[in-house]
Amino acid sequence: MSLDRFRTPIGMSHAGQQGNLLDGLPGDVGRLAKIVQGTLLHQHIASTYGVTLSAAQQLEPHIRSVESMLERIAAHDARPLTATRPAAERLVGVCRHYTLLHVAMLRRRGVPARARCGFGAYFEKGRFVDHWVTEFWNEAERRWQLVDAQIDARQRA
Repeated sequence: MSLDRFRTPIGMSHAGQQGNLLDGLPGDVGRLAKIVQGTLLHQHIASTYGVTLSAAQQLEPHIRSVESMLERIAAHDARPLTATRPAAERLVGVCRHYTLLHVAMLRRRGVPARARCGFGAYFEKGRFVDHWVTEFWNEAERRWQLVDAQIDARQRA
């Protein structure tokens, strides 16, 4: 099986004119997930972080491409993506945004990655909630490995 198509950013995962923001990031999959968590805030659990979304923030989940996401993040806060933003100053999105940005970061580093959509049973007991996650090719184990870039320490608690 060729993994080349999973290494190349295309369509929605292409950073375009904002690609330089992804350069110089760490190569570790978990560290990249933490960077994603420090730049995004999930629309439906913002109150968990003490954030009441403004009217403008409520529209941000409609931003689709990584290029547009990065453009918005950089316009609001020009620091490198490795700088964790206060929760109220993060780009507001949903699980798809976390996954798409994570996939883009991995692909920018040449790591085969893909977005997977399904139903998570780990959010609410007895419920399966639609959810997006990242899969990356773990070369050492010769298999796809799942990572949920959205779930940070607060959500785990």
